[in-house]
Amino acid sequence: MPNFTVIAVLIVSFYFLFTKKKKVDLSDLVITNPDGTIQGFGLPTINQAKAKGIANRLWDEMGSTFITSESKVLAELQGLNQADYVLVFDAFGLKPYDTIFSGSGTFWGKDQNLTQWISHEITSSSNLAKLKTWFPSFF
Repeated sequence: MPNFTVIAVLIVSFYFLFTKKKKVDLSDLVITNPDGTIQGFGLPTINQAKAKGIANRLWDEMGSTFITSESKVLAELQGLNQADYVLVFDAFGLKPYDTIFSGSGTFWGKDQNLTQWISHEITSSSNLAKLKTWFPSFF
């Protein structure tokens, strides 16, 4: 029978190897209008530290809890402009989402960005409508 300590070390090592924050290519967020011009998002009203805090709280709510509180997710995003959302989006990065069990898939799941995570977790049509109003380029 294998030593418990060896198994524990392997599990912890596996966890840290595969849960590193993955970055999103922000060029994916550039929107090119039909006339060829590029759509900007204005200036952010928050800094990167605040964006990271919001991203971490969103991850705590969506990735660490069994049932996501839609009101908590909306409260974190309320009052942000689209440029702020880009900063939060970047700070969130890519995290594996398990579509079978609806949530964090540390060892399984497909990498998803913030918009994809929120789209999976927010099921209320009225809450989705709010997000589309706040961030029309993303939802």
